[in-house]
Amino acid sequence: MVISCSAYGCSNRFKKGQSIHFFNFPLKNSILLKQLVNALKRQNFKPTQWSRICSEHFTQEDFVHRSDSERPLLKIGSVTFIFKGFPSYLQPKPIKIRKLPSQRNQLLNV
Repeated sequence: MVISCSAYGCSNRFKKGQSIHFFNFPLKNSILLKQLVNALKRQNFKPTQWSRICSEHFTQEDFVHRSDSERPLLKIGSVTFIFKGFPSYLQPKPIKIRKLPSQRNQLLNV
């Protein structure tokens, strides 16, 4: 069975000796699982026990490095996800923060 990443547009596959690691989805933690599935933005995606996500979608702060193994562990509750290559309609939209009317009037009067 080929181990590959489930993230949109990611073509990483397991190869022995590579620096990319693959992690199971947190199937028993429904809150974390829902956050991860929402971040994946794959329509009708339901991870199974064989679904994996690769280490390239997490930051270095999300890992715990053990001295007895080269393979890092994900910290419990890691929710930092890095997804590249989404089409423009799936990219997160910047949040615009509106100024209060009093602040807008001050800018106009200057």
